[in-house]
Amino acid sequence: MASLLWLLACCGDDGGESASEDVTSGSMTASSDDPSATGTSDASAGTGAGTGTGASTGTDASTGEDTTAGAEADLLEDDFESAPVGGPPDASLWTMALVGSNGTITIDDSTAHSGAQSVHVHHEGFSTFMAAEGVFPTPDNSFFGRVWFRLDAGLPQGHVTWIEAGVQANDVDEARIGANLGQMDVNHWPGDEEQRADVAVQAQTWHCLEFEFNGAAHEIRVWFEGQEVPGLHVTDWTTPPGGDGNNQNPLIDWAPEFESVRFGWELGGGDIWFDDIALATARLGC
Repeated sequence: MASLLWLLACCGDDGGESASEDVTSGSMTASSDDPSATGTSDASAGTGAGTGTGASTGTDASTGEDTTAGAEADLLEDDFESAPVGGPPDASLWTMALVGSNGTITIDDSTAHSGAQSVHVHHEGFSTFMAAEGVFPTPDNSFFGRVWFRLDAGLPQGHVTWIEAGVQANDVDEARIGANLGQMDVNHWPGDEEQRADVAVQAQTWHCLEFEFNGAAHEIRVWFEGQEVPGLHVTDWTTPPGGDGNNQNPLIDWAPEFESVRFGWELGGGDIWFDDIALATARLGC
């Protein structure tokens, strides 16, 4: 009997302490300043990280997909549901910025990423943009954006721009996101420096694009469907190893003083739809 009692005392239930352990403890680490930071923990606890803005990031081990839950859109948010179909987007948020354009920017109910409406940019001429200007200046001359976009056709071979940020006047001092040679690209003007990357953009399909224009660090980052695109990460505009680009001479202190971010189409011609546009001081996620 004494032996049995000793066995029960030594080998009984430990109260489940290890099963109830907080998954944020142990070896998990994260940066509260970087919404793309990830952490690792014991395999039984999974993976994940937190940020000081309420965003959380991680990777689904079964799919490899970014599981970022975004911060609040604390600068601008528009789902284009409140503006009348056939008319322009909300004038309290957007300024029409058409330069040498025969194109149109109208609210459309034929397709949408969410809800019933989106904004349709039909471009002919030089530059057909809608500009968000009331959110500037931003802290540290930096901001994040998230937009869902849909192309009528695939990526064009010619050089086009769909998003640009810089001073209010067009083609003075700006950084751009668009396409060239059948790839997505980022582009700087003046100088026309460029970096390109293969991105699986499909025709007539809604895609999520995120970006960061970091004026303080003179940096651009781009995410497609929640995954960062390394070839579109800009610091000094020199072509990254193994990447596509046209500049071998580093640029220093190149970022403009951001006064406007514009969505639309410049150069060539075509049709693009935007929906659920959001701007923020932290990464938003898809």
